[in-house]
Amino acid sequence: MSEAPYGFNCLRLRAARKEGGLTVAEIARAASASDRTVSFYLSGQRHPRAEVLPRLARAVGVADPLDLCDLLKDGERIVHLRVRVGKSRATVAADLGWHPDTYREWETRGHAPDKMTGPRGGWEDDPGGPAGAGG
Repeated sequence: MSEAPYGFNCLRLRAARKEGGLTVAEIARAASASDRTVSFYLSGQRHPRAEVLPRLARAVGVADPLDLCDLLKDGERIVHLRVRVGKSRATVAADLGWHPDTYREWETRGHAPDKMTGPRGGWEDDPGGPAGAGG
């Protein structure tokens, strides 16, 4: 299953590589990836999965993985938080006790969790009603 785009920018990765004077092999070894995979990231032919981006950032000396990304003008989204901690969608869904399809919908389209298709044990309705409701 493909990941939602989170704004990975290969030019930022290339700049960090150049600034650090790093070879593809050095980055690959530090990020636990193959040389070929890192070459694909550097050329923009592929973007790293969320769980790989933090390792890649550390490998090129970047503290925050999102510094290798372009954020939309309105800032971070849920996917960026997941990318920052380096977790896959499936892992976050399991951590929340949600069905993976529900989490995907929430992350990519912003649909509320009240449309969950998975277990809801332990969930309570918000006493204030739906978000944005006056009261």
